[in-house]
Amino acid sequence: MSRAWRRRLRRLWHEWIKPLLVVAIVLGSFRSAIADWNDVPTNSMLPTILPGDQVFVNKVTYDLQMPFTTWRVRA
Repeated sequence: MSRAWRRRLRRLWHEWIKPLLVVAIVLGSFRSAIADWNDVPTNSMLPTILPGDQVFVNKVTYDLQMPFTTWRVRA
């Protein structure tokens, strides 16, 4: 690999890949441990919730967990 090619790859890593990876990890951790949203697929909750609605779920209300695991954090 030439020096110019390595410089381009390093620049690509620092300017694009690394920031996008950090954002993906933060958002994934947030959805895994703190909050999530779900789509309602059927009319089983009528008339309160309609099919196609999005429901925000506060996971901290039920139990605080480590992201991407089933380990519970005890307070």
